[in-house]
Amino acid sequence: MTAPTVAVDPSYQDAYLDSSYLVDVIWTITTSDDTAANGQIAVTCTTSDGQTTTIAGDGSVTFTFSETGTYTLSCTATDPSGNTGTSNEATVLVAML
Repeated sequence: MTAPTVAVDPSYQDAYLDSSYLVDVIWTITTSDDTAANGQIAVTCTTSDGQTTTIAGDGSVTFTFSETGTYTLSCTATDPSGNTGTSNEATVLVAML
């Protein structure tokens, strides 16, 4: 058995804080595995500022940022056999309008 693959759509590059100084950034996550069905793959995503969330298989993750800066996201996928795979890093620049 091989490790599952997980990818983060890197198309999100810039986001802007609104008048409440918050912005939600939504990334699309895709997974695949040689034996596990999509919903059987546990995906944990973490941002460079320490926010973490877990989803099952393909989907999207949303993180809220309240400060300007450059943030990265990476994910780890684990199949039911315990094999793990790591995603590419995606980066977003959060700025003021």
